[in-house]
Amino acid sequence: VENSLLFQDVRRLALALESISDAVVFLDPIGHVRLINLAAEEMSGYTAAEVRGKPLTLIPPANPGSRTEAREILRQASQAGWRGEVRAVTKDGEELTLSLTMAPVRGHQGSVIGIIGVAQDITERKRMEEHMQETGRLISLGEMAAGVAHEINNPLTVVAGFSQLLMAED
Repeated sequence: VENSLLFQDVRRLALALESISDAVVFLDPIGHVRLINLAAEEMSGYTAAEVRGKPLTLIPPANPGSRTEAREILRQASQAGWRGEVRAVTKDGEELTLSLTMAPVRGHQGSVIGIIGVAQDITERKRMEEHMQETGRLISLGEMAAGVAHEINNPLTVVAGFSQLLMAED
């Protein structure tokens, strides 16, 4: 009966993992992929079968220095956890910006038995933020140009006024 309840709990946990819309990856202590959920498959373009047992750092990084960065993130994640933004490339070459949280998974004796990672695709949000910053810069530039034009216009108005007075005296 106890094994049956344990099996039911495991099935519920597996169903819950598949229901999560964020990408979830479970790694062994040295960073090899053991499990990914459906959202991770859809986000990355890789199937669980393609990445199972492979080092997470083999998934193509967005830039050449990312492999070293990924190793450092894994090191930190296995000790105390890590949170931040990373760039990655999908199987079909699309570049993504991910909000990533990684944490050590500890066994009963407290030793690290794995690392869990949860990622959200924030690519579109980052694009919108960049667009808003560019829009803000353009607005500032427009306001500055209007101010400069106003400052130039004031003396010109005086010159034009005096010119008209001088022409009127003739």
